Amino acid sequence: MRLLGPEIRNELAPVSGNTAQSRMAKGFAPVLIPHGHLLPERGDEWAPLEPEAALQLQESFDRGTGHGLLTPGAALVGVPLPSAFGYWRDLSARYVTDTAGHSDKIIRRLERDIFPWLGGRPIAEITAPELLAVLRRIESRGAIETAHRAQQNCSQVFRYAVATGRAERDPTADLRPRWPPKFPLRGALTNSSSPFETR
Repeated sequence: MRLLGPEIRNELAPVSGNTAQSRMAKGFAPVLIPHGHLLPERGDEWAPLEPEAALQLQESFDRGTGHGLLTPGAALVGVPLPSAFGYWRDLSARYVTDTAGHSDKIIRRLERDIFPWLGGRPIAEITAPELLAVLRRIESRGAIETAHRAQQNCSQVFRYAVATGRAERDPTADLRPRWPPKFPLRGALTNSSSPFETR
């Protein structure tokens, strides 16, 4: 992978429309510059792209490096691209897949462990003791890590509700986890009945 110096940046100025399409006919490849940004480089040494793919890539790079990086793995999955995009396509496809999998896991956790008991209630009316009861139910089946993650996810939901005016406060702030340490330390409480306590 080649690195670009500041003298080439003028050539990489954002373009749009037919100008972008004609410049992409030369060839196009992502290039990492010394500051760590991924930018498009046009030139005869790069394999040409299909006009639609070239325009979509140019527009995504014009929006920012992140958009340009994710486009090959998300929006251009079935489109043939030159080998210069191979690594970046694999990287962005892995990122998109992992991100989607993570959000699916959180939704499944909330649907399985939280929504059956609190899902029908208005978020502003949920109290810390009610949430504590649900978290203890998860913990009672031996899923300590799941209870901890569920508390974190609930806190994210409540903080969003506070920020958007749907709730006054985050009741998870009243719960603080008392997780037994994985490696008991001298003087640590390791045999508590529940990892949660109220303040």
